[in-house]
Amino acid sequence: MYDRRNVARPNRANTDDPVRKHELFNRVMSGYRDVYKYFSYSSEGFKKALSDMKQKHRDSKFVVFTTPVSRPMFCLLAESGLTAEYEHWLRDVVDIFGRVYHFEYLHSVADNYDKYFYDPSHFEPVVGAMVADRIMGRAPGKVPADFGMVIDKDNVDKAISLMRQELRACAAVPDASH
Repeated sequence: MYDRRNVARPNRANTDDPVRKHELFNRVMSGYRDVYKYFSYSSEGFKKALSDMKQKHRDSKFVVFTTPVSRPMFCLLAESGLTAEYEHWLRDVVDIFGRVYHFEYLHSVADNYDKYFYDPSHFEPVVGAMVADRIMGRAPGKVPADFGMVIDKDNVDKAISLMRQELRACAAVPDASH
């Protein structure tokens, strides 16, 4: 949502109240569960869209990153049987762009979702600053060491293996949600 000065502001229906925040979190998780039931990843269409964009903007430097999500949101991939789609999607991004700053996995920020997220997939502004700092190589002491990794063609298999282990651990704990 944007204010009158065209400044983006999170649309957070009073998430300062812990009870309301918990209710919002669970309601949004429920919505994602419904969406993921019918989700189907189209590698061909996605890769074509990215390739077309890259081709159209040849002179641009793309800084590609994935957004951090809360632990329950990440674990929903396993709960919904979407691990293979997630892996394929990540490989496709790396294949097209060569490297990606990756934040969509389990780390201390995802684990501390009560502090850093106002719903399962939308983070607080401080997390956005941490993403920018990690990408730009700024403020190394202020960004948790486990937050953010660079995935490229040389380490994509290792990164996916790590995330596959994390998703298996999620699946072993039923309903890892809030």
